[in-house]
Amino acid sequence: MGWLDFSGCNFEGADLSGTALTKSNLSGAFLYKATLCGATLAGADLARANMTEADLSAIESAVSANFTEASLISANMSYAKMQGANFRDAKMEGANLTGTTFIGEGMPDAEGLTQKQISRE
Repeated sequence: MGWLDFSGCNFEGADLSGTALTKSNLSGAFLYKATLCGATLAGADLARANMTEADLSAIESAVSANFTEASLISANMSYAKMQGANFRDAKMEGANLTGTTFIGEGMPDAEGLTQKQISRE
């Protein structure tokens, strides 16, 4: 568990821009249409969180963040630094991944990604 426990909390439409959520527990949190622009999610647990249509653009760091089974459908993840994050079984249909940096082994198991979303061309 992280230093802040927000598991299961409702953050629908909340503006959490620039918030340091390092090592926080957000598992099962409801972040529908929440704004997390420039937030820090390093080591955060977002397993099963609903981030549908959330704005995660320009995330500063998500190193070792856990997005297992999270819903990122139609989320804006443009220019986010997602190195080392785990997206196993995450739902990412329609997510904007323009300029997003991914390094690690959690991406191949994400669901709903198209070649166009992950293309670097």
